[in-house]
This record gives sequence, C-alpha cells and structure tokens, in this order.
Amino acid sequence: MFPVLIRSAFCTTAHWTCWATKRACTSVTRQQQRMFDKDCLAHHPPTPTIAQRQHTNNNNTNAVVDVEGRHSSASAAAANNVDVAERRLSDDDDLLVREDWARFDMLERQMDEVFARHAAQLDEEGELLGVDMVKDPMNEPDISEMVTGDETASRPINRYRQILYTEGELDKSDLDQPPSRKNPHPFDPTTLPPTHSRQPTPYANYSPTIQMLLELGVDLFDVCQAPKIGRALLRLDPVKDVKSKIFWLVKRVGVHEADVGSYLSRNPYFLLQSFDDLKARIDYLRFRRFTRAQIAKIVTEYRYWLNHAPENIDGRLGWLQRQFHLRADELRHLIVKEPRLIQFGVGPIQGFVIALSQWCGFSQRDLKLILLKDPRVFLSEKSRLLTSYNYLAYVMRIPNNQIVAYPMALRCPLWALRRRHEFLYRLRKANYVPNTPDHITLEQFCCPNDRVFSEQIARTPIADYNHFIKLI
Repeated sequence: MFPVLIRSAFCTTAHWTCWATKRACTSVTRQQQRMFDKDCLAHHPPTPTIAQRQHTNNNNTNAVVDVEGRHSSASAAAANNVDVAERRLSDDDDLLVREDWARFDMLERQMDEVFARHAAQLDEEGELLGVDMVKDPMNEPDISEMVTGDETASRPINRYRQILYTEGELDKSDLDQPPSRKNPHPFDPTTLPPTHSRQPTPYANYSPTIQMLLELGVDLFDVCQAPKIGRALLRLDPVKDVKSKIFWLVKRVGVHEADVGSYLSRNPYFLLQSFDDLKARIDYLRFRRFTRAQIAKIVTEYRYWLNHAPENIDGRLGWLQRQFHLRADELRHLIVKEPRLIQFGVGPIQGFVIALSQWCGFSQRDLKLILLKDPRVFLSEKSRLLTSYNYLAYVMRIPNNQIVAYPMALRCPLWALRRRHEFLYRLRKANYVPNTPDHITLEQFCCPNDRVFSEQIARTPIADYNHFIKLI
C-alpha cells in the first residue's frame, strides 16, 4: 500500500497545482487553457485501483514454474513464490517512486515556463503598472502622438505626455520675448503644479490660498491630519473664501490676530463654512447675551463651535439647563468656563449623571455644584472616575460632601492618590477629618507640586518622598 499512497499523493498534488495555475493565469485564452489541461493529463495517467494492483501481484505470484513445465512440490513452490513476489514488489516500488518524482519535476518546469511566458506577454502589452506608474485615461491615440508606444497603458506620476511641434507652430515665435497668444512658447511642465500629491505642501509655489495660509502661520502638517481637507483648500478663492472670513473672524468675532494661525490649524473646516451660517451662529450667542470677549473665548477654546448649527447648540444648552436646574447666568458662566462641555452631545453627560447619582450617592444639588466648580469631571473617562471615587470613599474614608467641595479629586488618577495616601499613612498623618488638629484637606492633598506636598503638607524632605515612591 505504501507505493500506492505515494503515487496518489503526488498525482493529487499535481492536479491541484494545474488547477491553481489555470485559475491564476486569468489572461490566458480558453484555447491555451484546454491545451494546458491536455498536457497535464497526458503526463499524469489515472492512478491504478487497489483491485488492479492485487490482480497484478497474484499473476506474478502464480507464474512460478520449473524448467520442465511441471509444478514443484508444495513447500518449494510456496517459498519460491514468496521470494519472487517480494523481489518484484520492491522493484516496482522503486520504479513508481522514481517515475512520480520525475513527473513532478517536469510539471514544475512546465509551470515555470507558463508563468514566464505569461509575464513576458504582460510586459510587452504594457498592462503591468509599477510603483510610480498610474493608469492613463487616454483611449487609443494616433500613432503620431505616441513617443514610446506604451502611452495607452501607463505613464509616470506628475509627468505630461510629450508634445511634438511638427507643423510649424513655433516657427514665428521669439523665445526671448514673454509668451503670449501671438508669441507661443513650447510647453514646459516644470512651471505647472504637480498632477498628483498626498499633501497640499507641493502646491505652495502655485496656490495663492496655500501661500496666504502659510503667511498666517497655519501648520499644514496639522491641517493634513483632517481627511480630504487639502483638496478642498486648494479649490478655495483666496479673496472671497479666505481673506474675507479671516477679516470677519478678527474684527467681528474678536479673535486675536496672533491666534488666527493656531485656530485655522486646529479647525481648517472653518474656511469651508458658509458666510451666512457663520453669522447666524455668532448672532445666536449674542442673542443669549454673551459678551464679545466671552464669544471670542468660546470660539477659540472650542475650535468646532462655529461648525455646529444653532439648532443643535440650542438643544444641548436647553438640556443642560433643565437637567441641572441652572439659571441663565449660571449657564453662561458654565459655557464660558468649559465650552467643550457640549461637543459630544448630551449622551455622555447623561451617563455621568446616572453613575454619580445611583452608584456614588450624589444628590441633584451635589451634581449641580460639581458641574459648576469643575465641569471637566463630565469630560473625563467614566471608569477612571469611578475608580478614583472608590479609593477616596472606601480607602481614604472621605465623605461625599468633601468631594463636592473639591471635585477635582475625582479627576486625580489612582496611582497619584495611592502614593500620597500611603506616604501619609506611614507617617501617621493621614487625617482627613475636618475641624481636627493637623487635618489635611482634599485641596492640599491634590496639590500638583510634589515638593510643596512633601515639604509643606507632609513636612518631610522631598528626597524621602522620592525614595518612598521608588519602594512602592
């Protein structure tokens, strides 16, 4: 059975390889496919069945006779039959293995020839495009317009087709004089902008819009991080779409001239907005009694404020006022303090309200105080905020009223809270109860300067605090 398995495996591999080759060479005609299949089948005959092999072995075994034509004795015949059958079976095995290896090598050579012939054909036809090649949209130009013969297949990026002046177009031209309709010059592609680019920077020498933005201090690298913004900027009119909007942003909105470049780098979509929409969004803020300085602060700190429709902004501000029971002046103070509060809608804020009220036990009044004192709490990550609250409430034993008095403690990371609390605990100074001797408030505990915390609050050298940090 071993030779049969070897032969079956090689034949199966050969047939599968032939099928894969036929599927890969998609450009080969049907006639070439049929001829290729016939060649593969001719070199690989069908595998003999087990019954045919057993019949051949039995015939070889029963063919043992003596010279005189008479049968030998039973024992001698049996011994001779076994020896002859084993010898012939071994010879047949070696022959089949050698034939299979030879056929497999021949098939590999045929496959290499087919692929090489097909690749050469594609190179001659010009269908294979390299790394710096693009498809030419031209359909069969006249042969007189061709230079290399492969213009219909591909052309290099940022290259123009060569123009031949064979009919006397430039005979009367004076190349020393500037070009004009009456004095044409030959086509020079070096004076034109590139045809393809992934960044707007190659067009800086050709686009007045890009030049104006660079003079204002716009960072084109940051601008290119926005998708498809480079193509839109190149299509803008430098006077109507750029200069007039920047003048309005400085004179009417109140943005400082030095901040225009930074603002456009962070919000290049401002130049794509309609003038009427921009005026309507500023008029809405004036209708809500925001001052000119407050409007400038809102627009500068929340870069996408002028990109939102007034209807969306009004709906979000109304939800905030109803949810937290805010007065008009409190709402204005909140938006001026943190204009980004409504940038993601009301869904994330509603999630914080549920988490702080149901899981942490804060009341509606507590949530309002937290929002007015530190609105960035509602912009942080919810899981980290809950982790910090659990450490403050269950490890440091700080009640909710102290957290409401200084809500910035909720934004402190867990590792910072753990370092300072364990350091004070080792010194036996972890006292956070108000109106007791040597108690430490949350504002002192969350001091951003380690030296101030160590020397003025913990009353220890900064070297001891740094050494303790290395040990934990």
